[in-house]
Amino acid sequence: MNQVTKTSLSLFSILAFVIGCKFYFLLKKPLEHQHKSDRATLILQNQFSIDELKTSPLFVEGVLHANLVINGTDVVDLSFLIELRRVEGFLYITNNKQLISLSGLEYLEYIGHDLIITRNDHLQHLDALFNLKSIQRNLIISDNQSLQQVNGLSGIKSIFRDCSISNNDKLQQLDGLQSLYKVGGYFTISENSMLTELCGLSALEVIGGDLNILSNKSLDDFSGLSDLKIKGEGALFVKINP
Repeated sequence: MNQVTKTSLSLFSILAFVIGCKFYFLLKKPLEHQHKSDRATLILQNQFSIDELKTSPLFVEGVLHANLVINGTDVVDLSFLIELRRVEGFLYITNNKQLISLSGLEYLEYIGHDLIITRNDHLQHLDALFNLKSIQRNLIISDNQSLQQVNGLSGIKSIFRDCSISNNDKLQQLDGLQSLYKVGGYFTISENSMLTELCGLSALEVIGGDLNILSNKSLDDFSGLSDLKIKGEGALFVKINP
């Protein structure tokens, strides 16, 4: 084999490896990063940055014309967000190790993209979200080890895309979703070890994709799903629940 052929094969191998890696990492991306908004993103990584949000030119009369990420190990208080009524992009509340509640978001009514609440180790409830009426894309609540209930979501009637509630070790019921009647995509309830019943989903009538109820060790009451209709090619998957 001549040198040109060897070089060509070597370049081909490198290219194939790079493409393979890119494909692998696309598959491994978490759900919250798969649908990016084209808006600017404000990342609040400490208490000072939260307190200064109101000075941003993207924050106008209670409306944030951007995505918002709250992600800081020293974030303990969201009270300076009390004027926030709308987030036109996504709202991520993630990896806040000291945050106990979402107090400060009491007037938030609208989120124009995803709402993702994940990996907040001491977050106990979502009560401050009681005025939230609209989530225009996905709702993801996961890996909040102290979260006991989701009552603050009682104003949500429909979720346009997917909904996932998973790996919240102390979550016992979903009563805060009693107004939810439609999920446009998939609905996953998984690995919530203390969840015992689904009565909070009694208003749920339509799911556009699959309903996945998986590995909830204490779940033994499914009566809240009696009026549910799964549309199109969606299916019901129930596995490793008592």
